[in-house]
Amino acid sequence: MAPYLVHRSRERARIRHEALADPQTQARVFDFLKGEGGIAGIKPGSASFLLLLEPSADLDRICAELEGAFPVFRAGGAPAAAAAPARKHNGRRCRLLTMLGFGLTTVGLAATGLKHAHAVAGGIFALLATDHVWHRRKAL
Repeated sequence: MAPYLVHRSRERARIRHEALADPQTQARVFDFLKGEGGIAGIKPGSASFLLLLEPSADLDRICAELEGAFPVFRAGGAPAAAAAPARKHNGRRCRLLTMLGFGLTTVGLAATGLKHAHAVAGGIFALLATDHVWHRRKAL
């Protein structure tokens, strides 16, 4: 895996490199990636790009062509500072895990027959789920 490729899955990949902090370089790389086959969408970030990949995308080919067009991305030329930043506290993940916990607690309390505790846990879960839908899905 290329050192600037910090995340990769079937449908997405994240490219992070300190050269992308320069707006001109970021614009040139963005234009280059728009012309590549297999990329359904590109979301620019802070010194990074999130690539939304098509199912038939060949990420190794895309990385090879990127390195050919922009020598700064070559495996030996990638700076050590381009590695993913230290993991920070992720508030969204904490909220989602809390919502999952209250959902499972609600189901467990319903199975045991504790109606009042089930109602309280269900109410908290409903509030968390409503907050999630409101902020993340913009669907209320």
